Amino acid sequence: MIEALAPPFFSFDAGLLGACVGFHAGREESVTALLSGADEALRAAKAKGRNQLQAFDERLRQRLAMRRDIERDLRRALSEKWAEVWYQPVFRADGYTLVGFEGLLRWQHPQHGFIAPDELIAVAAKTGLAEQLLRFVLDDVCQMIAALRARGLAHVRVAMNISPREIARLPVDEILLAELARMTCPAAMLEVEITEESLLDLASVQTKLLRLAEAGVQISIDDFGVGYSTLATLRQPYVNKIKIDRSFVKDIASSRDNQVLVTSILQLGRTLGLRVVAEGVETPQDHALLKQIGCDLVQGYLFRTPAPPAEVLRWLAGENS
Repeated sequence: MIEALAPPFFSFDAGLLGACVGFHAGREESVTALLSGADEALRAAKAKGRNQLQAFDERLRQRLAMRRDIERDLRRALSEKWAEVWYQPVFRADGYTLVGFEGLLRWQHPQHGFIAPDELIAVAAKTGLAEQLLRFVLDDVCQMIAALRARGLAHVRVAMNISPREIARLPVDEILLAELARMTCPAAMLEVEITEESLLDLASVQTKLLRLAEAGVQISIDDFGVGYSTLATLRQPYVNKIKIDRSFVKDIASSRDNQVLVTSILQLGRTLGLRVVAEGVETPQDHALLKQIGCDLVQGYLFRTPAPPAEVLRWLAGENS
């Protein structure tokens, strides 16, 4: 089937056709179980690229079991605070001057260990918990903003990631602004990180992002360089900052190609009046190179790893004592 669809159709000049196929050829107790296995195989085939074939195997069986457990347990994890938001600081180029934090979703499942945020977001969307997950992270972020403000750190922003699906389907502007008002948190202390894919459908997201920006919320483009951004999207009035994807930052001191790419992004940011963050800085050599080429802001394990709120506040108390 894949081979038959791959060649161009002479009567169809609008594009090419292709297919990914997932199948389950084993024995199961029901047709539903067979279809679930085939569907999981199809997911894996699509993840590998175009025109891929994938059989349902033991690895996929374990992944399907994990996803079912996550779907079953996610609602309770949110309501009983099993999931957490950890915070990683962002510094000026010197690596010492604190300018912000990024909130990162963490969940240590009792059977499956650490669950990646992308997996959580996908499961939340499938199970109708997308808004609850968004509010869970937002509530924690607002509490961190309030704690920073109480410590005289109102200049420090706190960022939260919002997925393209949440941007498109949820009234994120209404939810965020209402919660900021309820918690009496300054909008200027909140930063929203979106991926480049979020900007592909400008019509559906522009009004929401503009409203947030007009209220004072900073909008940043995360993982810049690996998506689909164009100059038109970077010139939108609500974009304040871009975060260079860690794949370009890792080993930059020894990679001429990465040096050229990052230098180009920095120049683009300066030209458009955008602040630029290098994320994923892990070695002193990479940090020194980033300072040398004029990077504004840095974030990574070299400086501090993500930590729970209580630990972050203890660190701040030590920093400011």
